[in-house]
Amino acid sequence: MMKQAPTSTRKKDTRISGLLRRATFAPPKLNALVDEVFYTTQGGSFNVRILSERVKEDIALTGRILKICRLPYYSGNTRIRSMSQVIQRLGPFGFQAVIMESFLDMELYTEGPWQKELQPIRNYSLIVGHLCRIISRYSTADQHTAFLCGLLHRIGFAAGLRQFDDMEQGFEEIWHTMEVSHTLFGKMVLAEWGLDEEIQDVIANYGQIVIGGKVNLLSATILVAEEIARRFQFSVRQSKFARRNGLSAKLNDDVKHAIKLLELDDETLKIIYMESYEVLGKGLKLAVP
Repeated sequence: MMKQAPTSTRKKDTRISGLLRRATFAPPKLNALVDEVFYTTQGGSFNVRILSERVKEDIALTGRILKICRLPYYSGNTRIRSMSQVIQRLGPFGFQAVIMESFLDMELYTEGPWQKELQPIRNYSLIVGHLCRIISRYSTADQHTAFLCGLLHRIGFAAGLRQFDDMEQGFEEIWHTMEVSHTLFGKMVLAEWGLDEEIQDVIANYGQIVIGGKVNLLSATILVAEEIARRFQFSVRQSKFARRNGLSAKLNDDVKHAIKLLELDDETLKIIYMESYEVLGKGLKLAVP
C-alpha cells in the first residue's frame, strides 16, 4: 500500500467520513429496461410475448438472462431456449429476480477499479439469495422477496465503493467504512430504484430481526442463510465451497432466535442444508461473465 503524508491521509479520511452524508452519495442508476420489467410484472396480467420481445431489444441483457437460466438449478432437465420460456418457467416475480441478478452482474459488479474486490461480494450475495429462497420454502416468507433481499443485502458495498473511483485510498481503509455504512447506502440505492419498501427496510436494518417493533421474517431468513453459507466457508471476503457437518452445533443466539421465529425444526434444517449443498455444489456457477 502506498505511504501517504499525514495531511493527505487526513484529507482522505475526511472524504470517507463525508461519504456518509446523503448529499455526497450518488446512487447508481437502474437500467431502464429492468425498471420497466418490475413495473410490468408487479401485479395483474401482462402479455408474455410482448414483454419477452421488449427485453430482447437489449441483446447483452438477454444473453446474460439466458445464460443464468440455462444452469441446472433453473432449467432442470428441460433446457430453456427463449425469453418467453424464462418468463413462463419462472413466473413474473421469478423473472424480476433473474433480471435484477443479470443487471447487477453486468453493470454494478463488473465496472470500475474495484472488480477484484467486488467479485467475492457479488458471489456471496448470490449465494445468500439462493439460500434465502430455499429456506423460505419451509417458512411463511415469500420466496422471491427473500431471494431479492439476499441478493441485495450487500448492495451498499458495491454502490459505496463506486464513490472512491478517483481515490488512491487503500481498500482495507475503505472496507471498514463500508462495514458500517453499507446499510445506509443500500437503502438509498433501493429507494432510488423504487423497489418495494419491505425490501428497503430489510436492507436498511441488516442484522436486525425486529424492525419497526415487529418481527421481520425476511431478516431472520438472511441470518439463517448467512449461517449456512458460513458452514460452506463462503463469506463476504472469500468464496470457498467445502461441505461441513450440517447445522447441528455452535449456533449463535441470533441464529437460534431466527430459526425459532421461522419455525424450522431439526429435521427441516437438515433438509434445507442438503438442498443448499445440492444447489451450491452442483447447480450454481458463480463466475462473473
